[in-house]
Amino acid sequence: MVTPNAEYANEEHLAETAALAAALCRDLAAVRLAGLSSVEATAAVTSAVVAWCHVQDWTPKLEVAGRISRATQGGERHARLDIVCARSPGPAVAIEIDRFGKVWSLRKLLAEVDAAHRALWVRWHGRTIVEVPPTVGLVDIAATAGWTRPPRTRQARQPADGIDLRVV
Repeated sequence: MVTPNAEYANEEHLAETAALAAALCRDLAAVRLAGLSSVEATAAVTSAVVAWCHVQDWTPKLEVAGRISRATQGGERHARLDIVCARSPGPAVAIEIDRFGKVWSLRKLLAEVDAAHRALWVRWHGRTIVEVPPTVGLVDIAATAGWTRPPRTRQARQPADGIDLRVV
C-alpha cells in the first residue's frame, strides 16, 4: 500500500478533502454515461468536473505536469494530472478521472497530498481494488453514471475495387 506523508493528514485536511469529495459527488450524480465509449465517457466526466470547478470560482487546468515519474520500457514517464485547480484562498486541488482504480493515479494524487494540496479521485466505472487513504477523496459515480460498454458495431466489409460480391 502507498501511504501519504502523515504531516499533511491533519483534521482540517481530512475534513476539507471529505467535504470536497462529497460536493463533487453530489454534482456528478446527474452525469449519465450509458452508450458512450470509454473515451467519450471520460470526456463527459471531465467536462462536468471542469464545470463544477468553475462554479467554485476556481481556475482549472487540464493535463498538468505532476510531481513524480516512473520508469517504463521507453524511458522515464512523467506524471500528468487530469485537472489541477488553483484556488484562492486555499491549496490547489488535484483531480484524477478514471474508469477504474489505477495505482499510478493514486501515486500521482499522493504526491500532491505530500505537497499540501487536496486530491480527488473520480471513478466512473468498475471497482477500486487499491485502498484509498482518507487524504484522497474518492468520488465514486459508478452506480449513478450507468456506463455500459456500447455494443460493437460490425462495419460492412468493403469489396476490393472491381469485385462484385452480390449473390446471383
